[in-house]
Amino acid sequence: MAAQEGKKEKESFPVRLARETVEYYIREAKIISLPLDLPDYLKKPASVFVSIKKGSALRGCIGTTSPTQKTAAEESEFGGRGYDRM
Repeated sequence: MAAQEGKKEKESFPVRLARETVEYYIREAKIISLPLDLPDYLKKPASVFVSIKKGSALRGCIGTTSPTQKTAAEESEFGGRGYDRM
């Protein structure tokens, strides 16, 4: 468990956003609110690919090759909840 916490501390902002989105959606069946302090690069349209791993094993992935949302943050949030298929 402590090793997992250490990994979370080293996560980049987009990785943390995607992870928290998935965790919140699984727990609450609701969409997480995006933080107000988004880095500028997440405020622009961009494609995003989200991979879910358990240890080193790939458990699932979803993403786009071109933007489908207004911002990369929304794309990450949208992909993180699995396009409502989770």
